[in-house]
Amino acid sequence: KTCETGSFTAGQTKMTRTTCSSCSTGHSCDGTSVETACLAGTYAAGGKSACSNCGADNKYSEDKAAKCEACDAGDFTSGGDDDGNTRTACSPCSLGHKCDGNSVQTACLAGTFAAGGADVCSECGADNKYSQAQAAACKTCEAGSFTAEQTKMTRTTCSSCSAGYSCDGNSVQT
Repeated sequence: KTCETGSFTAGQTKMTRTTCSSCSTGHSCDGTSVETACLAGTYAAGGKSACSNCGADNKYSEDKAAKCEACDAGDFTSGGDDDGNTRTACSPCSLGHKCDGNSVQTACLAGTFAAGGADVCSECGADNKYSQAQAAACKTCEAGSFTAEQTKMTRTTCSSCSAGYSCDGNSVQT
């Protein structure tokens, strides 16, 4: 009797196998006595003759996976091949970046910020707050200085008040 692909043989010697069993999850089987572990970035349900690629830039798996997992917004995938079909890890997005679950970390623009693990870059949100590109947080422009550039909600600079003027940290010199 032949042991089909998606199964493996066991028992006694190479010439006198006594059982044929369905391949374990996270493995591929060719009908011999060998169960081959699926590599990270691939998966196999039980009884499979081959491991399949995760198949999307936002999907990933570790070694011996029964299925691939989706990487959530605020995280990014890494590892595997360049075409994004065999990602091997999912990690929180870096400070000053936003992530939508795929392998791209998008830098926040000046006037916005993002803490680690963010899926959006938020506006600084006040006329006396400002940031440079890739900021993890906005800074406060102190009295004696003024903000400039962009809009009231997305200021990008804080400069010393000009001689003869009064400044309270907002965009107005009086």
